[in-house]
Amino acid sequence: MSEVASEANTNEQERVNYNAYTSLQSNRLPVASNSKRVGAFLLDGVIGIPISLVIYKLLAMTGLTDQLTLGILGNVLISVLYYFIPTAIWGQTIGKFLLGIKVISTKNEKSPGFGKAFMRELLGKTVSGIVLMIGFIWGLFEKERRTWHDFIGGTRVVQIK
Repeated sequence: MSEVASEANTNEQERVNYNAYTSLQSNRLPVASNSKRVGAFLLDGVIGIPISLVIYKLLAMTGLTDQLTLGILGNVLISVLYYFIPTAIWGQTIGKFLLGIKVISTKNEKSPGFGKAFMRELLGKTVSGIVLMIGFIWGLFEKERRTWHDFIGGTRVVQIK
């Protein structure tokens, strides 16, 4: 008798777990389309040009003359100020905001925070782009359109409007 009751409890628990999982899945925010992701990338590039020029001009005013140092320092500042900090706090750059998409944590569907944003924006995007941009292209064919930097950062990009 206790073996039958135990099996019934196990089956009931499996049913509850399955229903909780499917309920969670159905309440998830929709994945951002490839066209929105590419569009946000392009917008951020266009918006980033004047920001980059200002940053490079300010760096040049410090007396740095080595072009390699200026380039590396400028790229780090742009990555931190334009991509990393806004993604950590709001889950969006200006391009993502304009197209109604957002980076969220895969754990709680909130903005990623500084740890995940660091892994995604600074480390992950370097890995995604280092070999012929394969990590970016990967997202075009992956089921949830997650790129290598999304996997590294524990994030996904969703449609919010």
